[in-house]
Amino acid sequence: MSLTRLGSAAARRQLDGASRRDSAPAPGVAPYDFPAHVPPTPALAAHTETGTETEKALEQLTQFIPAETITLFIAAVSAREALEGQTWVAWLTSPVLIAIFTLLTPLLLLLAGYATFREGRRKGQAAGSDVSFAIPWFDMCASAVAFAIWSLAVPGLFADASTMQVIAAFAALFVSSLLSQIRRIVGVR
Repeated sequence: MSLTRLGSAAARRQLDGASRRDSAPAPGVAPYDFPAHVPPTPALAAHTETGTETEKALEQLTQFIPAETITLFIAAVSAREALEGQTWVAWLTSPVLIAIFTLLTPLLLLLAGYATFREGRRKGQAAGSDVSFAIPWFDMCASAVAFAIWSLAVPGLFADASTMQVIAAFAALFVSSLLSQIRRIVGVR
């Protein structure tokens, strides 16, 4: 899944919650109490909340595997291989590359979430409220873990590691699915 989409979903959930708190019913109109199983804005939550009826199984399976970081990581691995033998990139070993991009993943998610939050505030989606951006800690940690495991499946990082790559590929999908279920259990907002 895209980090932008995951970060934006976290920010939209915050903005949506603030909008519901700030909106008061008109005089003489009883407030509608949404049932717990029905999201208040289905168009917003339909493809972002884990466990909704419209969520695709593959999306849930790969929810925390960050597409942007994967794209940058593969480009970096290719560039490193092309520059092999250059002394100025000798420090860029496979573990260093994995560590850099594992740390970059939550930062990109945070940036995407905050950008969406600020954009929503400018558009007045949380007007009149004192809502502030809440760092999506769970999503940031989950995407970093999913990326770190997935990165071990990339060919060319480690010599003679084909068995590890196959195991890592399945482990990344399993861990992402597990994280999706943990998110549902703990009720991360």
